[in-house]
Formats: sequence, C-alpha cells, structure tokens
Amino acid sequence: MPDVRFERKGNTMEISELSYDFLRSMLLQERGQNNLSPIEDDFFDRLGGFVSTQEKILQDNFSIEQSRVVDNSRKLLGELRQTRLRKVLFKALKDFETNSINSTGLSAEEKEFYRSIISLLSDYSKKGDSTVRLKILTDLPRIQSPSGLLGPFTTGQTVSLDVQSAQLLLERKAAERALL
Repeated sequence: MPDVRFERKGNTMEISELSYDFLRSMLLQERGQNNLSPIEDDFFDRLGGFVSTQEKILQDNFSIEQSRVVDNSRKLLGELRQTRLRKVLFKALKDFETNSINSTGLSAEEKEFYRSIISLLSDYSKKGDSTVRLKILTDLPRIQSPSGLLGPFTTGQTVSLDVQSAQLLLERKAAERALL
C-alpha cells in the first residue's frame, strides 16, 4: 500500500495519496484532539472514491486481504464521519453562543450540516424571545389556544406565553402584562 502523504494548502490538509493507512491515521487524529482538523470541501467525496476503487479491485480480483481492506475502510470512513459529525455539532453550538460563525475547514457536506444547526439554533433562540409575561387576573380552566392547550391558571399567577396565546388572554381581559 502507498504511504500517506499530507500536503498543506493554507490551513487545510490536502490528500495527495489515499490509502487505508491514511484513513486510520485521520481517524486517530480526529479522536485525539478536541478541535476539528481542517479539511478540503471534497474530502469525503475523495475518501468515498477511494473506498469505491477498493471495492472495484475486490470485484476484479478477490482476495481475503483486499476484502479486509474494503471492510475496514468502510468502517473507518463511517467512524470518521461520525466523529466529525459530533465535533461539527459542538462547534456549531459553541460558535453560535460566542457569535463567531465560521465554517472554514469543513467539507461541503459538513458545511451544510453546520449551517443547518446554526439556523435551527437561531430559530430556537428567537422563539425564546417571543414570549410575553402575563399576570393572570382570574382563575382559568385548561383552554385551547392557537399554540395548544394552556392552563389551568389561578388568579395572580405570572406566566410566560407565546405572543398569540398572550394576545388571546389580553383581549378577553383574563390577564395583563406582568411587571418585570
């Protein structure tokens, strides 16, 4: 098998030669550090191409050794994807919390996943901001609102509700805006 060769292009690692050993060393590297190793956009496409090539070699000339290379390469590629997926998830959360969104050094599919997580976190945080604090003015049984079931509530209780539900109670004079 050929040796693994890494070439630096800026901050990313470029693969100059793929092999089973390269896959194994990349997985060990990802497992051994907290941060993501910067990779090229087409990194996983190229690794997938390597596995496909190994499968073709196995089809054309079956051997136990080649069969092991194919099986182990598939497993390593899957583990590498899963390891990086977890890291991308935590990176997105950390970047969102620190307002430093940056997908540089991720593969194309990881960038898509990263942006999706950032979008979900953004949507979720906006929902948290769209609540209204109310003071309940009268005892209320469980009621249906546009956003689902509410209550039961007791007089004097302070609650945080979504805008639509709050508007419903305010219009019916069953609640008033609560002071902070």
